[in-house]
Amino acid sequence: MVNTKHMKALLEITDCHIASMLRSGIRVRLKVLRVQSEGDTLRVWALVRGTRDSVKEFLRLFAADKGSAYTILHKSGGTWLVHISMPACRCPRRGLCPLASPSGRAFALSLSIEKGRSLALVMVSSKKMLQELAESGYRILSVEEDPVADELTPQQEAILLKAFELGYYSYPRKASLMDIARAMGLSVSTVAESLRKAEAKVIARFVKEDLLLMKYLDALQGIKSSNDGG
Repeated sequence: MVNTKHMKALLEITDCHIASMLRSGIRVRLKVLRVQSEGDTLRVWALVRGTRDSVKEFLRLFAADKGSAYTILHKSGGTWLVHISMPACRCPRRGLCPLASPSGRAFALSLSIEKGRSLALVMVSSKKMLQELAESGYRILSVEEDPVADELTPQQEAILLKAFELGYYSYPRKASLMDIARAMGLSVSTVAESLRKAEAKVIARFVKEDLLLMKYLDALQGIKSSNDGG
């Protein structure tokens, strides 16, 4: 286990209710954005990716789940933004969910559900937190340092947000580097350099985290297939 103040851990949630529903073979991928516990109800906001038929099949399965319901908030291509509500008792870990608990145990960077598996990438600040998660039933798959170098500086973050706000990343582009520089009172060279560094960090983190999740999902699925075949 890494002896550092901040650690990034990949956890498998072995008894996730939503993941258990996907073990029927429905080929969709969920990226959970937020989980909120309200009394006897658990609310989940998630991006669901897949073909139109596979997403509809998943939503029909969820609608048939007693006490559960869903609302489609937005659709774009093969990605659906949905709000799901279900009885809180279906989630045995709602009190320890990194996305639902502001308790400080862990901060979730991402939570993905696919192929009947639920994986959470979380940030923790002590080995004691990892131990608590393990004792509560989470399976720890990997632990690594989260280098501070990967974080955006305050200036990089401010410029990146201003660029997005002004439409620099729209298609077609609605703002230029000069527009961003004028809006922030900075030189064009400073804006350009800051954006290049910020983009590199954001893309690297997104790709590394997504590849890490896919790597373990594929590995776990392979183990399951071997066991089923044996």
